[in-house]
Amino acid sequence: MNTYKVTFKGTKNKNFITELRKSVDEYFSSNGIKKTGNQKLFTKTIIITALGPILYGLGLWNGYNVLNGAAALPLVFTYVAFLVLGLFHALAGFNIMHDANHGSFSSNAKVNSWMGNVISFMGSHAHIWKYKHNVVHHTYTNINEIDDDIAKWPIMRMSPDQERLKHHKLQSIYMWFLYAISTIYWIYVNDFAKFFTGKIFTSTMPKFPTSEKVIFWITKVAYFIVYGIVPVIALGWFHGLMVLLTLHVILGVAISVVFQLAHCVEEVDFVPGTSEGLTEVGEEWAVHQIATTADFSTKSKIWTWLLGGLNFQVEHHLFPNISHIHYPDIHQIVKRKCEEFNITFNEYPTFMAALSSHVKHMHQLGVA
Repeated sequence: MNTYKVTFKGTKNKNFITELRKSVDEYFSSNGIKKTGNQKLFTKTIIITALGPILYGLGLWNGYNVLNGAAALPLVFTYVAFLVLGLFHALAGFNIMHDANHGSFSSNAKVNSWMGNVISFMGSHAHIWKYKHNVVHHTYTNINEIDDDIAKWPIMRMSPDQERLKHHKLQSIYMWFLYAISTIYWIYVNDFAKFFTGKIFTSTMPKFPTSEKVIFWITKVAYFIVYGIVPVIALGWFHGLMVLLTLHVILGVAISVVFQLAHCVEEVDFVPGTSEGLTEVGEEWAVHQIATTADFSTKSKIWTWLLGGLNFQVEHHLFPNISHIHYPDIHQIVKRKCEEFNITFNEYPTFMAALSSHVKHMHQLGVA
């Protein structure tokens, strides 16, 4: 059983989400388009999934030849290949896995299931991620003691409702190291903790089906072989482990920064929560999502393409079942409805503006 109970008490804007959904539905029906992915998404998927294995193979081939005295590019090319491979893992997560595990990649449930398991190539597991992200984070965004994305732990202070410790005054500096090792911790420690305990922070996951247990172990072993054993065989212990670290450093920083810019910036709200998990939120659920979330770089086609529309986080939290391909189109609809209902819409004009706000937010939490 879950140990938390949250009620959204707001009534002022109770018609907001109904009218917003109506306007968004009218957009899709009038244009005769589906809410799921289209050819743009499928083309992007082909590019990302094709280049990943190429980078992996070329990197190992080059490193093996260099270390065995054969003519090849300098060894640094292998490290660059794995660095870029880390970025492509992040792109696969942002653009493919994320949509698929929300059921918005395709109108075909089986396709969503297949593409959702792209997360296995990143070393994690779809069953765990879907409950942690789709259920806990999306429902209880920025609620202390419940949202695992701002979980209370001694090293970092993510919410103003968490206890401030002396070392937190430096967290805006050392957080970059933590971001760099975050996916190593996620894949090799946290997933196993969640698997064996069946818990995500203060909530209990649905029971693992036998098929998901099989997928968990097969994909974990496969990931360890492909990214642990094979590089060590090809490059030796030192370089084998170092290229894996290179991949994870860029992957961890990319994923951490993108998700932090949506919910851990100066303008967004945080809800106290309680250690017992009994919380009343004084806003309607949709308004709470807007208050705890921020958009950034919404006019940048480059960032939108790379981040899988995660720069449109407000739209995503309101419509997680709509593919990110459509977020730029419904962005103005959401903003217009927010203006009509006098709801503050959090948005940063550029990536750097949002990043600066995140750093300031973390610094402020560390000193006051």
